[in-house]
Amino acid sequence: MKNSILIVDPDTNYRKYLLEYFTRRDFSVSAVNSEKNGMLLLNMEKFDVAIIDFCFRKKPSEAICAAIRDRFSATTLILTCSHQTPDAENKARRFSPAFYFVKPLIIEDLYAVVLRAIEVRLRKQQQVFHEMQG
Repeated sequence: MKNSILIVDPDTNYRKYLLEYFTRRDFSVSAVNSEKNGMLLLNMEKFDVAIIDFCFRKKPSEAICAAIRDRFSATTLILTCSHQTPDAENKARRFSPAFYFVKPLIIEDLYAVVLRAIEVRLRKQQQVFHEMQG
């Protein structure tokens, strides 16, 4: 089964770039342009990682971040922001993201964080399995 990523970003070109990048690396990727569409997808399927543009159209994407933290805690949250301000970063950190990137970012750094998140999830699953085997 492929590892799954949800991308929520209003920038069409950037969203397509991430979609193609992760798809070429054998991830199952869903990419949407709005927080509303991201919430719809979260309610329909399980994602291992969510890459969310936190500074979404000059307004923080707090609702989807809160939902991931509170209701979809198995999904690793990675936040990006195209305009860095101390206020935005402070708000973003309240959601305990695995990482917070300021755009432009180095795609290989994002990839490394995604791989690390997948590795941590798999180790936790293995630990639970071994504990059940007793």
